[in-house]
Order: sequence, then structure tokens, then C-alpha cells
Amino acid sequence: TFKSPTRLECMMQDYAKTVPEGHKVGWTRYPTTFGYFPCKNDIVSAAKLSASGVPPHSASTSEMAVYQMHATTLRRLGASIEEAVPRSFRGVDVSVGPAIVLAASFAPCATLLKEKLGDPKRVSITARSSLVISGINVQIEALTLDGALVIEVEPESSLTIMSLHVINEGWSFEELTDEQQQNEPEIIAIRGYKLVKKQTRTIRVNAGTHMVVDELRASLSHSKGLQSISTGGTHPNGLTISQGGELRTGSDVRKVRKFKKSSGSDCCSVL
Repeated sequence: TFKSPTRLECMMQDYAKTVPEGHKVGWTRYPTTFGYFPCKNDIVSAAKLSASGVPPHSASTSEMAVYQMHATTLRRLGASIEEAVPRSFRGVDVSVGPAIVLAASFAPCATLLKEKLGDPKRVSITARSSLVISGINVQIEALTLDGALVIEVEPESSLTIMSLHVINEGWSFEELTDEQQQNEPEIIAIRGYKLVKKQTRTIRVNAGTHMVVDELRASLSHSKGLQSISTGGTHPNGLTISQGGELRTGSDVRKVRKFKKSSGSDCCSVL
């Protein structure tokens, strides 16, 4: 019996009974890690299922499964991504690892994601980290993350991360108290936890800007820090970068390869 009125359903196994004799039928098997994230039980029911050893299929397990999908994809490509660890929120057992969100604008599939990573083995993310990437023209050559990093690249712009090392307090999932469970908005209460953003490194590239981040090169050149300039900008040392693909180069300007799907402009950094 149902707890409340619900939609009419049938088991997928019943489909075979409707197929005419001699009709050809095919199917595709797909790892559940990459697409099976049911969110159908309230937090109280999910806690009971969890206590019985049954998958709770709740808001919390569904959210963590999405993060795990992105982490697994990076891991299979060769990146060093720490594994999730077991936790419990309001009685619901979940696996909490790095909270990774790779927007469809950045990498809608593993094939395109591989093209965005110069050498996946030079990408390292700890279990407590959070990573959010959006934007088409983003290339990552080397990244070490132990904290929270948000990358937002607008259309008609680009970002190349030659080397970046981020360490900060990051974000954390904190279980709700009994009082909070009663008073928090439903979108929070159904999870049994809230996301606390303690410290975040944000790289935002506006439209028409082409940026390179290379902390290792800046460090080796004894710079006070990476100096990035965009096309059309003028650096304090007087160097001017012309708008578009034409660049005035100098001893302190390094050009990087063009993006396959960008507007065709080069980008540069002043070191």
C-alpha cells in the first residue's frame, strides 16, 4: 500500500510481456555510479531503511552520489582523487567524499573531460575538498586542491590553469540539530545537513577575457605572485595586449596554445 496517492507504475520486467513474439529487443547495461541517483524517500523513512541495511534513496544519498560520479570519472582518467568516507546525517548513512561538480558547459561527458586535462595524473584532490567548474574553454594542466575552489568562465572567454595549488578551510557538510531540523527550509531539512562555506578560492573569468594561471612559474621567477592580464588590458609595466588574437609579445609574455573551441584568440600571462 502507498502512504499517499501516487502515480501509476509498473515494473520494468513487465515490459517483456507486452512485446510481440519474434520482436527484437535490446538493452544497455550502465554502471549505477554514473546515473542511478534515486531521491524518493523522506528523511525519516530513509533513516529506517538505512538502519535496516536497505539503500535509503534519499536527498542526502542522491546528492552525494552526484559528487561521487564526477570524482569517479576523474579517478578513472588518472587523477588522484581521495575516496569517500562513511558518515551519517540524521540516521541516514551516506558516503562523503570530495564534492565535485563539473557543469555540462565544462565537460558533459568523459571524452570531453579528458581533452580538458593535460595530464590527469597532475590533478590531486583530497576527500574534504569541494570543486565546482563551469565554462566551455577551461583547460587544466596541473591542480592540487585541499579545500574549496570555484571556477566560472563566461562564454567567449578562456582559462588555462598551468599550475595551481589551493589550500584553505573549504566547505563542510554539518548535521542539523533537532531544533534546526524543525526550523530549516524544507530544501535543507530533507537532507539532514547544511553546507557551510568557510573559505573559498574563486577564479572568475569575464566575457572577452583570456587568462592563464601558472603559480609554479611565478614562484620559480621569484615573483610576488602571479600577474594575469586579459586581452585589451595594460599592465603596470606598460605592456599593452591588443584586443583579439593579435598579441604584442615581449620578454615577459608567454603565449599558450589556442583552445580548439574558443574564439581563436591566444591568451597570455605576465610573469
